[in-house]
Amino acid sequence: MLVKEHPTLQPAVRKLTRLSADEEARILYEAREKARRDDLMWRNEAMAKGLAEGLAKGLDEGRAKGLDEGRAEGQAKGRDEARLEIARNFLKLGRPVEEIMLATGLSREDVLGMKPPSGD
Repeated sequence: MLVKEHPTLQPAVRKLTRLSADEEARILYEAREKARRDDLMWRNEAMAKGLAEGLAKGLDEGRAKGLDEGRAEGQAKGRDEARLEIARNFLKLGRPVEEIMLATGLSREDVLGMKPPSGD
């Protein structure tokens, strides 16, 4: 075989042959290798489990935060729409702009912007 004849590999081949011949050394080596592989497997499984748990927790927190933000945004939009509707109703009743501003919290520009043009 070429490997056995290569001069730089001969010491390694001799050592491998010697270790292979020693049954007790081979058994110890195999036990160490099994323990190393088992440890690596457990570490990989623990890492995968930790990543999965972290991802699930992050998704749950993100979903909850998104719902809270969406709810708050919807409520604010509803309040704004209600203020505009109240202002429109006051305008229909012919109430003064200052009174509408006071009742709704809208600016003069907002109220005047929705006021129908006068027939003048």
